[in-house]
Parts: sequence; C-alpha cells; structure tokens
Amino acid sequence: MSALVHDSPEPAVTAMEPLTGSDNYATWKRLMVFYLAARQVWDVVSGDLQRLECLFKYAKPITADIHPLVKPQLAGAVRQRAIEARLGVEVQAFEHHREWSRREAEA
Repeated sequence: MSALVHDSPEPAVTAMEPLTGSDNYATWKRLMVFYLAARQVWDVVSGDLQRLECLFKYAKPITADIHPLVKPQLAGAVRQRAIEARLGVEVQAFEHHREWSRREAEA
C-alpha cells in the first residue's frame, strides 16, 4: 500500500510507502529523505542545519527576505511551501536570537 505524493517537486518521488516496521524501513527512509530534500527541509529535519548565528539579527524576516534563499528551480505551490517553511525556520531563529540577546543584556 502506498500513499500518493501529488505535489512532490521531485518527479522520482510519486508515492510514499507507509512505515509498517523493520521490514520496509530502508525503503521508507530512502523515500522520506528524497521527499524532504525535494522540499528543502531535510537539512532541518536531519539536524544538519545548526543555526548558531541568526541571519536576521535586527529585523524579523518576512517572505521577501526568504525568496533568494530558496532554490529558484522550484515553482508554484511547491516553491511557496518551501518559502513558508524556510520563513518559519528563520523567524524561529530570530526569536531565539532575540531572547538570547535579552537574557544576555539582563545578566
């Protein structure tokens, strides 16, 4: 049984097999990595993206700030979701940086 992935930007990822246990874990993992990488969120999920420095230290980022950070070959709704996901990550980093800065100033 597989669930279709209709909006995948990666043509090779057209179906996602549900994880049923150790018997299909390797296949599921490979498909999930492709799926998340195609959406430019694998680096966040895998922990490869470690934001020690906030890109937007002085102003909360908006969608226009994120457009250049997302791969230009993505288009339409897929690009918009990638931008929204990246914006969420950047806003969270900004909020953490602002909180850390406030605590440091109080210390």
